[in-house]
Amino acid sequence: MKSTLVTLASLPEIREMAPQHCTEMVSAIIKNSSHNILTALGATDKEGNVICTTLPQAQITNISDREHFIEAQKTGQFTISNYRIGT
Repeated sequence: MKSTLVTLASLPEIREMAPQHCTEMVSAIIKNSSHNILTALGATDKEGNVICTTLPQAQITNISDREHFIEAQKTGQFTISNYRIGT
């Protein structure tokens, strides 16, 4: 799983933070993933603003207050969020 995320983070579609291309990319990864544990995937900028997501954008726009985002900012490492229902 981590190797998938490392690869994803290095792709120009993600690094350039172009919402349309990023959303297409993460949606394709979810659709074609052999990791059945993935139900949603997205990317944010350094402020926690959601740039792209497989979730409907109206549900979530900023995650800067979420534990996994704060931890990633502190450590510079990948983090996993807790199980969430809804947003």
